Amino acid sequence: MQNRLYEIDILRGIAVIGMVFSGLLPFNGALPAWMYHAQVPPPSHVFDPMIAGLTWVDLVFPFFLFSMGAVIPAVLPQNIEKEGFKHTFFQLFKRFLLLLTLAVFSFNFAPLRNIGAGNAADIAGIAAYASLFLVFFKHPDWLPRRTLSLKVSGIFLLLGLVYIKIVFWGGLDIKNNDSILRVLANVYFIGALLWYASKENELLRLGFIFMVLAAYLGDMDGGYMQNFWRWQDPWHLVSPYLLKYLIIFLLGTLAGDWLLKKEAFLEKISFQWDYFILSFALTLSVLLGLFNRSLELTLLSCLLAVSFFFYRQKWKKKGSTDKNKIFYAGIFILFCGLFMEPFQGGIKKDPSTLSYFFVSSGIAFIWVHAFMKIETSKLSVFLYPIQSIGKNALMAYFMAGFLLMPLFNISGLGDIFGQSTLFLLFRAFIVTIILGAIVHYCAKRGLFWKV
Repeated sequence: MQNRLYEIDILRGIAVIGMVFSGLLPFNGALPAWMYHAQVPPPSHVFDPMIAGLTWVDLVFPFFLFSMGAVIPAVLPQNIEKEGFKHTFFQLFKRFLLLLTLAVFSFNFAPLRNIGAGNAADIAGIAAYASLFLVFFKHPDWLPRRTLSLKVSGIFLLLGLVYIKIVFWGGLDIKNNDSILRVLANVYFIGALLWYASKENELLRLGFIFMVLAAYLGDMDGGYMQNFWRWQDPWHLVSPYLLKYLIIFLLGTLAGDWLLKKEAFLEKISFQWDYFILSFALTLSVLLGLFNRSLELTLLSCLLAVSFFFYRQKWKKKGSTDKNKIFYAGIFILFCGLFMEPFQGGIKKDPSTLSYFFVSSGIAFIWVHAFMKIETSKLSVFLYPIQSIGKNALMAYFMAGFLLMPLFNISGLGDIFGQSTLFLLFRAFIVTIILGAIVHYCAKRGLFWKV
């Protein structure tokens, strides 16, 4: 039976919820700047690469990337044991190609990117979601023949949509593709291979991280390294430059390795609020400090957090364990990111700075540790819906933009209530909640999308 990492499912679920909600927020300049990416501030929402800072929206993508790396140690060894390395390698390469295909498909068929087409864009989006549902839908009780027939039907529907797009709807531009899926494809394939090469040697994995770091730095001053690092294919789908995100991914694999070493049978204990409050307060102070450009506040918060945790462990007379290792690693990596913050003009999501990689990874480690404390408590039941979204991330990722929002537009509710900021914010909340409820129900019924 495949291992499930409860903590990683929750972290991934939070990342997906953040992606959906932030993508539905109104861009009319009415909401405060911390509700958007730091470099796309209101009122104009024009990207400015000179703005340094960090908001909660900037943490969404690295959390998802960290989660993707963390599940590799739980999934890949079982696949290799069951199918063999050659077959597993083929599956990795197939997922790589599928994610790139989805990147092109997502960008070209997303209704929000074809606003001028009116209801036709919404209908095409719903049809695209239906086709993806047929292609990626899996049910454990279904016979392979039934699953294959649905997959073939979905593929034919996809081909029909592509034909309509090319002939009647402006053509299919491969160069325009979903940047998130493109990064995930490149990083997932190479990162999984690097984990396999270092699965028995964490020091070697750290060596891979330093090599990526060295390539990232070598790219900054031109020369042969920059020529290699900036190469990309004619369709802008594959590039070594995207592998800079391996820093987050490989750090995530370390968290996955350590999580698999936790006890098989955990004693039921009462929920420890201090760990959760500590993680929340630490994250909030880091975001406030970096957004307002007050590094002193952030550094002081981290020092207080590490002091508190060390004192608590000493008071309980507990030694270092793999559980504590996750928290200490998070604090150490977070400090590394904060020390790098002045470098490259301050922390930035794009172009991504080294501080961004390490700060976001450190916070991810800290929250994984907090979720470990929740797992053994009765309050874990309240996080099941978020965990379900994490288990069914691909379904949730496409649902809002391709299904729920098109249905909302076709229904005419936007025309009835207008486009006020309050209504648009309410719409973002409602669509996110509906999405979560649907995905949670599907997960409970064993209905998943699998690439």
